[in-house]
Amino acid sequence: FYQTSPFDSVFISMWYVMVTFTTVGYGDMIPTTLSGRLVASGVMMISLVLFAVPITIISSIFTEQHTLREREIVDRDLFMKRKLLREVLTIEGGGMNRIISSAATKTKREENLIPPFYPETGNSFSNVFHLFEDMESSTLSSVVQGFITIMIVISTISLTVESLPKYRYPNHGSNQGDSAPQFYVIEVICSTTFSIE
Repeated sequence: FYQTSPFDSVFISMWYVMVTFTTVGYGDMIPTTLSGRLVASGVMMISLVLFAVPITIISSIFTEQHTLREREIVDRDLFMKRKLLREVLTIEGGGMNRIISSAATKTKREENLIPPFYPETGNSFSNVFHLFEDMESSTLSSVVQGFITIMIVISTISLTVESLPKYRYPNHGSNQGDSAPQFYVIEVICSTTFSIE
């Protein structure tokens, strides 16, 4: 026997998931009113935040302290190497200091370079890979990644809105499961973009 599903939209499904993953209940469909679900959702999210924020703060402090400790070790090793290098190499007239300061200036200058317009890795396959996967490799990569992010958001919103009953059969289409034609166009454009990526 065919039974109608209680999940007639993405929003009802999201309620089911929220109740289940917060372990408040296992798939409870109560409360049934919009205001009741909004209040319950707010309370569930606040309870998650009350646990998540302290854990995040503690872990970030731990990571920061670990990074500082590692940096201190590296700095100490670098200091000892420079000290040894100055002792071994004695260049008259302060030439060693000029070499060290010019190297530091060159490094600072290289860090502030604007990335190229197109990835320049030498290999065309590698360039295409960096174009789609490495946002910092070039200006065009940043634009492409921004476009793909926008397409993901559009696709998600379209899928969510398409699940609402007023955008499906019998209001649109002649068969069960049909939806408004605008959603088909958005789906084709997004699927094509994701396939190219």
